Amino acid sequence: MISLFHDTSALGIKPDDIGGCPVGCLGIPEFGTDFVIQMVVDTKPNTISDLIRISGLSHGTDVWLNNAQELIRSGKATISTAICTRDDIMTYLINKGMDSEESFTIMERVRKGTVAKGKCKEWPEFKKDMAEHNVPDWYVWSCEQIKYMFPKAHAAAYVMMAYRIAYCKINYPLAYYGAYFGIRADAFSYEIMCQGKEKLQYYIDDYNRRSATLSKKEQDTMKDMKIVQEMYARGFEFEPLDIYKAQATKFLIVNGKLMPPLSSIDGMGEKAAEAVAEASKDGTYLSLDDFRQRTKASKTVIDTMVDLGILADLPASNQLSLFDFRREITDGRIKQSQITYWCHEIIRSQAEAGGCYIDATMGKGNDTLFLCELAGENGKVLAFDIQQEALDATRRITKGHTEKSNRRN
Repeated sequence: MISLFHDTSALGIKPDDIGGCPVGCLGIPEFGTDFVIQMVVDTKPNTISDLIRISGLSHGTDVWLNNAQELIRSGKATISTAICTRDDIMTYLINKGMDSEESFTIMERVRKGTVAKGKCKEWPEFKKDMAEHNVPDWYVWSCEQIKYMFPKAHAAAYVMMAYRIAYCKINYPLAYYGAYFGIRADAFSYEIMCQGKEKLQYYIDDYNRRSATLSKKEQDTMKDMKIVQEMYARGFEFEPLDIYKAQATKFLIVNGKLMPPLSSIDGMGEKAAEAVAEASKDGTYLSLDDFRQRTKASKTVIDTMVDLGILADLPASNQLSLFDFRREITDGRIKQSQITYWCHEIIRSQAEAGGCYIDATMGKGNDTLFLCELAGENGKVLAFDIQQEALDATRRITKGHTEKSNRRN
């Protein structure tokens, strides 16, 4: 897993696939920001110990910038010898043969910034002792720049967490990306990020052109787009959002793809997403009007969902659905339906087993049979017609259902 901090080979992609990022630690806590990625590139870590030292550098003040970075680039120090955490100072000086109490005091004065601020009266004496114990000049200079230092124990705890997540990123990619987008992403957008690799690249190019003038939200969006770009580059895709399956705020793994939550729709807050998820449990929506009434979603959000194809199959209203649609069977799926089909769907959504239903005109008996199936063995259907042909046809078509009910009774 340490290779994630060297290159992108563990992810099966090339830097050009992710905007030129040379390493694979995008989205890894402690190591995923532009600042720390550059630190990783400069230091070339080979061990977990090196990662702990990088974590210490990233949390200190004037420990990396204008300090260790210059020393490492000039060849005077390496990630293993540079001062990275407060503990390094004390253990280094003790190993040089200095008194342990004095080593501890020097560490305390340095890590609090007392030396850097020129407020350590003992510093000239400390410097003399350090020189007598062959502490190099660059080390003393480094101590004089530091304003705050991170403890090694904290850095180790952070790196342990990051290393586990790096393992998941390599071995459980969809679970990793789902967790990242659901927990860490600040501006995930279904419209921008889930419409395919090409559309995402369009937005990345646009944001790069306007990089100097991006708003805070756009900066957050850009950060999230980089992780999505990496996901696409690794060959993973998003499953189109299904309002009957999608959760309010959590990403789901469906058909080997990642289904975004309802809250990823622009304008859909968490409360609104929870309302939609809850309403969808009550069954199929008959129309956009039905969706609006049951979910209380705003017109703006509904229009967005229609534009994104999420609600594209719903008619505008229940009334229109009875007259506007015809039945088409494509690839074995019914997309739109006849007036009879839609009437049945509306009745089915309201009817309960065991009820009493009336068919005022039997016709060929199809509707009577439909009502019998809805009523069930404990229900009742009263059917009427003035034509003998209709009576005979209905007897024939309902015969099997009637005989089955009689056998149960």
